[in-house]
Amino acid sequence: KVNLTEVNWLGGDEKFDEVYVKLRYKQKLIPAELHLDEGYIILGQADFAVAPGQAAVFYSSENQLLGGGFIK
Repeated sequence: KVNLTEVNWLGGDEKFDEVYVKLRYKQKLIPAELHLDEGYIILGQADFAVAPGQAAVFYSSENQLLGGGFIK
């Protein structure tokens, strides 16, 4: 579970339970469960060096930018 702050949602009214996330610029997209109302994501695979202040950027399965936030 990765808690987020300052989440900016660009996906409109459409709800996405499963998204893909990048925690670093050159990282490949990794699957994640998005819990937007509660302000957290659950990564679909382990990731190293997840640290407060890093950006978490959300994408759809079609590579559409959905938004992002900062890791608490």
